[in-house]
Amino acid sequence: MSTTDAGPSAPLPPPPLLPRDAVAPALREALATRAVVVRRTGLARFRLTGGGRVECLQGLVTCDVPNTPPGGQALGALLTAKGMIVTTLWVTRLDDALLVELPVAAAAAVEAVFARSLPPRLCGFRNATDDEASVGLYGPAAADMLRAVVDAAPPAEAGHGAAARWGDVALRVTRVAARGLDGFECAAPAPAAPRL
Repeated sequence: MSTTDAGPSAPLPPPPLLPRDAVAPALREALATRAVVVRRTGLARFRLTGGGRVECLQGLVTCDVPNTPPGGQALGALLTAKGMIVTTLWVTRLDDALLVELPVAAAAAVEAVFARSLPPRLCGFRNATDDEASVGLYGPAAADMLRAVVDAAPPAEAGHGAAARWGDVALRVTRVAARGLDGFECAAPAPAAPRL
């Protein structure tokens, strides 16, 4: 068996923001150079409350819930007792609760795991899917656009969150950086989301 010395390999190009066929060229251009606003759909949300909520959820997920900053988010996965992945999820640490956001297709499986695994005296949960909606703002101009319409500075670090107001609407703004996208997710009461 012989090998050929091809010399030093050229560095690989960075991965694309999204697959080429995922969005129209005009939106792709806006995402790469300006900003894109997206209504985030297809999500289910569970609200966890109780004095033991952080410790109870930490035992079920792969992300670091105790060290997630107040108002911030952590990306992880929910596991079964045998360590099998149920779904990926985002955990947002609120003052009085944890908000767990996941694909709606996994909602029934997650609810079953919570019902089986969370001790009610330490951690209660309820389906909060209809309470709020989420709007994403992504791209290099996202921070400037957000500053122009809300009353607070957007969070500077990924995973960190802040309270803000858009007119009379209270928002929870979280900085996200995932799969090459940098931007913000704005959670608002569900009735305000279409206007937002």
